[in-house]
Amino acid sequence: MENFFGNPKVSFRIIRDKGNYAPLGFLVPFIGFLAILKVDEFFSHLFTPSQKKVKCSAKDKAITQIIAIASFCNYTLHINSKLAGLKTLANQIKLKRFPEQSTMNRFLNAFTLSNVEEMGLIHKHLFKEYTVSKKEEKVVIDMDGTGIAVTGEKFEFARKGYFPGQRGKKGYKITLASAPHRIGSEVLAFTFNSGNVSESSCFYDVLYGALKVLGGKEKVECLRMDRHFGSGAMLEYIMDEHLKFVTKIYNSVSTKQWLEDKIEWEEVSSTTGAYEVGFVSLPNCKYKVRVVLMKKKKKNGDIGYDAILTNYTLLEKDTVELVAFYNKRQKIEAFFKEDKNCLGIRHLKVKKYEGIWGFLWFAFITNNLLLWFRHYVLGRTPLEKLGFKSLYGILESLLIHVVREGAIIEIEFICFNKLQEIFIERALKWIEDFYIFFFKGA
Repeated sequence: MENFFGNPKVSFRIIRDKGNYAPLGFLVPFIGFLAILKVDEFFSHLFTPSQKKVKCSAKDKAITQIIAIASFCNYTLHINSKLAGLKTLANQIKLKRFPEQSTMNRFLNAFTLSNVEEMGLIHKHLFKEYTVSKKEEKVVIDMDGTGIAVTGEKFEFARKGYFPGQRGKKGYKITLASAPHRIGSEVLAFTFNSGNVSESSCFYDVLYGALKVLGGKEKVECLRMDRHFGSGAMLEYIMDEHLKFVTKIYNSVSTKQWLEDKIEWEEVSSTTGAYEVGFVSLPNCKYKVRVVLMKKKKKNGDIGYDAILTNYTLLEKDTVELVAFYNKRQKIEAFFKEDKNCLGIRHLKVKKYEGIWGFLWFAFITNNLLLWFRHYVLGRTPLEKLGFKSLYGILESLLIHVVREGAIIEIEFICFNKLQEIFIERALKWIEDFYIFFFKGA
């Protein structure tokens, strides 16, 4: 058209290009990263399909599920709207097209307990091979729990439990152990149970799973835990195993017994103070445990008090150091919030118990893969420390333009900001032989 709504300075035209444009261009390097890590081979060798192969193998569906989670397909129907038309990306994993929503639903619904165990084995082998903790002598293990509330009666084994702000809801409980790093947290192990199962009852299973993945308790610097795991019996078990721990007291009401009228608080931050009580005896624990009181100013101006328990001595971590160290446990709380919102955990894809459990394994494996991608590929760039949501927000608009001429494929990346350019330049240096030709657009 010669003009646009009567404005002779504005015009547009239709371009009939023999190539094709596709969104989610950041998936090209990420799929290349999965290929270099040989993630598909782990599924080929360790995952036993519970369905017959029709158009796609179980391995193809597994890789598609990881790609879907990395693409923020928070609902299964997003697989159709976001991935269905990306034939070029599907070709990179030797598929004609990505499986549709219905195929992925059947894949998850066909999960058995054996498949769930196989997912745990795949996670363990991937972690041992690619963890960013390889060079670290010891790691901190953060332990906490969270809930997933559901609506509807058909969710298998969903039970009423405590879900903050959702009283009377049914759902499930996840108790998880993770290894915190400067750019995020790697998942070590988790349990998945009905909503009426307490986090504390899962402590031993989660700890055992984490130690198994790490290769033994010799790799553990400390267990940094929420108050669910602060009972005397659990702390006695931890000390019997010669492990260090930092946790809050199981019953916060018990804190009052150590509060005095005149306490000289040491400043930890502008909102936090600390006071050394010393070593005390606890019920159901044969060892004495060190107690440090913590005073914290809340957002509404109220003052809250709590007791931190540990077996670190004052020489190993002084009063202020200990409180500051425990407060770093906020990483696992941020991790839960981000993974629920960004990896599709908040919106369960199926209602079968094993299917949900299997999906959670996919979500947590994808969490680790995305962290490794940021660490190994985007290290020392402004993108490395960004959370998944922020990174996706920057890269979502990155386009690719594909032109095929016989066996030759030309891929043009169309960037809309400097960070997208940095991402592509860095990723392509790392995966330079992943495709034949590419042109970076301005």
